[in-house]
Amino acid sequence: MSDDTATDTDLDAEAGDEKDLRPAIERIKEQQDGLDVLGDLLGAARDGGYASLTPDQVQLAKWWGIYPQRPEGSGYLMLRVRVPNGAVTSEQLRAIAQLSIKYGRSLADVTTRQCLQLHWLTVEDLPDIFETLDRVGLTSAQACGDVWRNVVGCPLAGVTGDELFDSTPVVNALNANFTGNRRFSNLPRKFKVSVCSCTHHCAQHEINDIGLVGVIHPELGPGYDVFVGGGLGSAARIGRRLDVFVTPEQAIEVAEEITAIYRDNGNRVKRTRARIKFLVDEWGPERYREVLEQRLGRELPRSIEPVGAVSPHRDHIGVNPQSEAGVYALGGATLRGRTTGGDLLELATIAERHGRGRIRFTNRQNVIVLDVPHERLEVAMGELADVGFPIEASSFRRQTISCTGIEFCRLSLSETKEIAAGIIDHLEESLGDLEPPVRINVNGCPNACAQYQVADIGLQGALAKKNGEKVMGFQLHLGGRLGENPRFGKRTAKPIPSEDARFVLERLVGAFKDERGADETFGSWLDRQEPRRLQGLIGSEVVAMEGIGRPTASLEPDPRAIVPVPWLAARLEDPSVEIVEVSDDGELYGSGHIPGAIELDLHRELIDPDARPLPVDQTRALLGRLGIAENATIVVYGDQDNELAAYAVRLLLEAGHADVRLLDGGRRAWIGANQELTREVEERAPHDYPAAAIPNAPASASADEVLALLAIDKSTIVVDLRDEDAFLGADGERAGHIPGAVNIPLASLVREDGTLLPRVELLGRFEEAGVRPQREVVLYSDDAITAGLAWVVVSRVIGVTGVRVLDAGFDAWSERVDLAVASDALYESLKATPVEGD
Repeated sequence: MSDDTATDTDLDAEAGDEKDLRPAIERIKEQQDGLDVLGDLLGAARDGGYASLTPDQVQLAKWWGIYPQRPEGSGYLMLRVRVPNGAVTSEQLRAIAQLSIKYGRSLADVTTRQCLQLHWLTVEDLPDIFETLDRVGLTSAQACGDVWRNVVGCPLAGVTGDELFDSTPVVNALNANFTGNRRFSNLPRKFKVSVCSCTHHCAQHEINDIGLVGVIHPELGPGYDVFVGGGLGSAARIGRRLDVFVTPEQAIEVAEEITAIYRDNGNRVKRTRARIKFLVDEWGPERYREVLEQRLGRELPRSIEPVGAVSPHRDHIGVNPQSEAGVYALGGATLRGRTTGGDLLELATIAERHGRGRIRFTNRQNVIVLDVPHERLEVAMGELADVGFPIEASSFRRQTISCTGIEFCRLSLSETKEIAAGIIDHLEESLGDLEPPVRINVNGCPNACAQYQVADIGLQGALAKKNGEKVMGFQLHLGGRLGENPRFGKRTAKPIPSEDARFVLERLVGAFKDERGADETFGSWLDRQEPRRLQGLIGSEVVAMEGIGRPTASLEPDPRAIVPVPWLAARLEDPSVEIVEVSDDGELYGSGHIPGAIELDLHRELIDPDARPLPVDQTRALLGRLGIAENATIVVYGDQDNELAAYAVRLLLEAGHADVRLLDGGRRAWIGANQELTREVEERAPHDYPAAAIPNAPASASADEVLALLAIDKSTIVVDLRDEDAFLGADGERAGHIPGAVNIPLASLVREDGTLLPRVELLGRFEEAGVRPQREVVLYSDDAITAGLAWVVVSRVIGVTGVRVLDAGFDAWSERVDLAVASDALYESLKATPVEGD
């Protein structure tokens, strides 16, 4: 369902043994190849049903495209049918439709990877389903699991004039080679591939593990430029070019070696860091290319960059002339990807009656009937509209997609399908049609099934507040785009209630419709809006996504994170060093402050009244007003202690400043802890802080995101920085703390003079709690500000790369849960293995 949904990460072995730190799924895969679970599934169908399957077998059922679905414990299943390039024949589509009617309550969903999903199935139905799919040349094998997933491509490949060459043979060859191939049936995580030679780049190579993009090499002719390491989810990345040229004939060999490198070197200890994008982060594309060429035994020719996409979000709706004269492809819009078995039967019949029985599904969850002659266009268009696939659909219907949501998915926080349909109806009624269109992606949880991060408007499921009550809601992500200048959307600071979503979108899209320039896209209109204007339209502030698209930090030692007093004293006259005093008491500034320091009031200038950070662009503008150059070294210190200053370090790094350091001990270390405020410099011995360089911005996490993280990654370490009394509660029963949290009081990290403990002591303190570089860490205190100092310690001193701070601190958590009943038992539901998918 998403790029970074993780499952079965419970640890049940002694710490310190790397093999034993692996998630349970790695040990399960070691004992049985996922492809071999088919016999177990068929055996359960004959004798015992779903209840007879072991938890391990339920896990491995994904290798055959099968997940348990809501309601919990019901035994109902979802099954995904693999459809390479979205291409089916009328015979194949009719078989799927009949299975939907017979076993799946006549329900079918088109996915964003051109597959079809059936729901409400039981284990007893599987033998007939597998036999029927096999009879028509289809399979659900490897539609899910730690394997190559369905290969996506342009749905008009081979029939359109808008392509450099036909990539269908390569898609089919890759699909045949990797499906059932036991050399690649146990990868560290899921593996997604796109192959596209059309001029629209509609297969979205930027967000796939491997993206093959058609180019015409000036000397070598048709072939592919290769991208690796793209993907969405909680650590989204844009794919990186390997700068190699691959002919169609070489595609299988090169794809095999790229996959084998990932198979052999990908992270099998930490599930949330097991995707190829993290290996590319660590190695860089140059080293990945070097290892690839070593495995191939030859150097690959350098490629040329693909030409800019005509439109990276083409939906293929409408009447599209094929390369064959007088023949057309008719693209019809589904309603947010949901259809019925009966409608699919009619679609198959229309494709036979008016064409050659060829149908394609798009990654915008729409359908295409190929080969319709000119004289049959009008009749075919009418019939498609009658069965729910209109050719002349509004832009809102064409460009709105959604995941399955809370109806079936056990990770989802919000309903999606009906809400998406309501948004479409409301916008059609209130705004009519709209060109250029606005892409609206509705997603039920923080994962990325519906690709909300690359939408014009992405809705990410979350809990919101309305009239003081917790309700289903959405975090909005605005301005995501692929193409020549790809970016992930900025998000709203607070979720909006789901029932208000259609009205918020009406205000936002309506403003765009009224104000857009000639040929101006929603993204470009959004770029020129002032933050206050957007906040007025949405009702919530818009902030940049933290760390999205940036590589994971290197763990190489770097002494820059924490600087001692002598280091700064020697650089007071250095024009490249800017000193910033973060004020808690404005009266202290100017009385004993460090010469040349600039005063910065954290509460007045860097955070809003709710103690949430300002949008990144406002933080950058503030630095500009203070006269701080982009390439300057910023040394930050607190006027009384370093808790506020450490939080400011986080915010300045989030704003993209490359070199931000914290003065160890703050101003008290500068003047001497027990001395009156003077301008005298007290020399102090340097401390031992060779810290990890963190080039990427740090990440905050909302209470809902922490809940989701605990659900998908049970190796996550949560650290409560409050004092022991607050951690244990009045009754000493750890009342109200986050499930599984360990207690490391913030005060225990510093000496009496405010300087940090030696690095070796800090390492020992956190290692005892299980905080290590390969684990995800969530920090929280009463608020996010006081947790800032611990963030500096864990990320910059210890070198842990996956560090998040609970946004707004424990107060946010207490609003999220009922503290009167909060306990580990309250979160038993988090132990359930979540559903993952496209």
